[in-house]
Amino acid sequence: MLQNLEQTYLDLFFQLQKQQWENYANNAGHDLDQTNHAIYALLDAAQQQEQFQGRKAAVWQAIISKGKVENHPAVAALRNRLDNWDNYATETALIDWQEERLSLARNMRADVLELLELRQRLAQEQGFASYVDLALASEDLSRATVLPLIEQYLHTNLPRAQALVQKYQISWSSWFSDLETLGRTTIKDNNKTELAASLLHELGLSTLQKGLTIVSKPAGFAGYTGVLQPAADVRILIDENASLSGLLILGHELGHAIAHLSNKNSGLFLTWTTSFDESMAVLLEQIAARLWLSPEQRQLARDIWTLEGVRCSLSFLFELALWEHPEQAEAHYLKHYSPLGLDLGDPAIWALDSFRSIDPVYIYSYVLG
Repeated sequence: MLQNLEQTYLDLFFQLQKQQWENYANNAGHDLDQTNHAIYALLDAAQQQEQFQGRKAAVWQAIISKGKVENHPAVAALRNRLDNWDNYATETALIDWQEERLSLARNMRADVLELLELRQRLAQEQGFASYVDLALASEDLSRATVLPLIEQYLHTNLPRAQALVQKYQISWSSWFSDLETLGRTTIKDNNKTELAASLLHELGLSTLQKGLTIVSKPAGFAGYTGVLQPAADVRILIDENASLSGLLILGHELGHAIAHLSNKNSGLFLTWTTSFDESMAVLLEQIAARLWLSPEQRQLARDIWTLEGVRCSLSFLFELALWEHPEQAEAHYLKHYSPLGLDLGDPAIWALDSFRSIDPVYIYSYVLG
């Protein structure tokens, strides 16, 4: 009976991965709510059934705890709604893109807060102090293990990030495009498949290539890795531009892919935690940079990593405060990002960040990597 339960869950889990991939790669338009509902119903019923033993029991309990929140019908519906900005766009087109982003954020704010409060309540119903504690526990982590690492990283790297902000004249309102501009160094060798093959060869992992597919998307798409079947079918969606930023993203996505293509386990151990997944991606991104880039390009990559690592660290501290006092979101936004020494503009923009709604208690994983 447990074997059937395990297989049914895995079928639904990887069905969701496949649907998500097809939505991103092919604009398939799959409604993910139906699969999320099926997973929630399975996990809800599973709590009353015979339990697994040993390490598998701990993994299953983590899946249930997180899934009873993230696959809850109300959570899934709100999350999927927030994942499509068209739901919040104004009928009148705004000429200034900053005004448009701010308008979206203001329109999304109520739903973001409702989703936060819903997750918080569902976590507390399971006996956790907050959703943050549930999310970290499902990763085999806790505030006591993660927070000191984040604070230590900031202590070491914040002064350097502050200097880099001045050096490159980065502004908060155009942070991501400014970093993209830094990474526009032209790369002569931009064949993504050949670059992936070279990395796998250097790592002694060439046998993994048969399970890897790389698909290019037009400029403007960052990167995404779909795990349709661990060890057998992992797919990367990547921007086709020939730039330093594009190569760093490719290295990052290959980190995801290598982790999943190397997974020879079975049953529930085919699933993964986000902290492991992102840590592997960041690790392999840095290894790839050392293999692919010139010394000058590697230094620029290190600058980009420092800026992003510090931003992610500050974002996590803001997130912790937000879960404690959502009614003070704007004040905490200004407080926690102010160490960068930038004009933060209208703090209402906080609601536009997908790490506050689509991927909560996730951004710390990049810093751990």
